[in-house]
Amino acid sequence: MDTKIPNDMPGEENSGTFQKNFMHYRATRLGTTFFFVALVSFLFQTIIFPFLFAPLSIFFAYLAKGKRKKNDWYNNFTIFFSTLILILNLVFCGYCVYSVSHDTMLHKKYDEVSYQVYGVSFDEYMKQIQNAVQNPTEYQNSLQTPAGITNPLITPGGDTNE
Repeated sequence: MDTKIPNDMPGEENSGTFQKNFMHYRATRLGTTFFFVALVSFLFQTIIFPFLFAPLSIFFAYLAKGKRKKNDWYNNFTIFFSTLILILNLVFCGYCVYSVSHDTMLHKKYDEVSYQVYGVSFDEYMKQIQNAVQNPTEYQNSLQTPAGITNPLITPGGDTNE
């Protein structure tokens, strides 16, 4: 009687198959984990994290396919909903930019908070950012400390951490 070891179990004849299945399993788990992290970070409305974790989940879910012709349903689920998270996060970012630039009441609140935190209004802060992007060398030269202002943390004698 000829018995063969199934393809998904380790054995001497198919140790390579077990390694491939293990790598498929690891890539699937990583894709699913990154999907849930992207979903939670999207639900908490953090802007940058869905842009980081959703592409990673798509990458690992697609990587889990390997050389097979079809992907598993949960990997397809991960790819579809991670793409949806990316699109929704992009729409959310666009809405935030639009609402800040067109809603006067929200713009006034940003002005107040920006003045309290940075000491300049929101419009002045945005002009500084725009100038820094358009003329980076002039902006860096403007950051030089004027001759009459001294930094109290730095003494002319050297390091203050002694």
